[in-house]
Amino acid sequence: MNDEKPLIHYACTTTPLGPMLVAATPRGLCRIAFDDDMSVLVGILNADFPKTMRIESPTALAPFIAQIDAWLHGRRQHFELPLDLVVATPFQRRVWNALQNIPYGETRSYTQIAQTIGAPRAVRAVANACGANPVAPVIPCHRVVQKNGALAGYRWGVQRKAALLDMEAHAHPAI
Repeated sequence: MNDEKPLIHYACTTTPLGPMLVAATPRGLCRIAFDDDMSVLVGILNADFPKTMRIESPTALAPFIAQIDAWLHGRRQHFELPLDLVVATPFQRRVWNALQNIPYGETRSYTQIAQTIGAPRAVRAVANACGANPVAPVIPCHRVVQKNGALAGYRWGVQRKAALLDMEAHAHPAI
């Protein structure tokens, strides 16, 4: 019997959105979290992954953080990061795949995402899947808004969602 716990490396850094935690397994990115307090971020990681060995590893996470930082500063529009999202339901995966197809600098409504995945009456379930997204903004749930264009909830705060949309709007060339 193997008693070895799964391993997660993590690092905290400061971003334009405030403190951010990035965590990855050997297979890929498994968590991005924002808060105003780095100790809260580590607490979230510990609560979300209680049966793992968590090791602070800024060097191991540097390539992940570099891509996210470049994106947050408008120098990158796409991510090339491996993901490890083993806890996702099939429905969440469908929603998250649809989110990854929203072009940089654009938004879609929850209703449009529900229609895109072939579940037009599952608007609330789409919103719940967005809220369960463990690697926002790599899976860009911030690009999903209400049908009338108004901002709706965002796991890391509506202010961060607005800042992300504003960053993309100003970094993305007008077409």
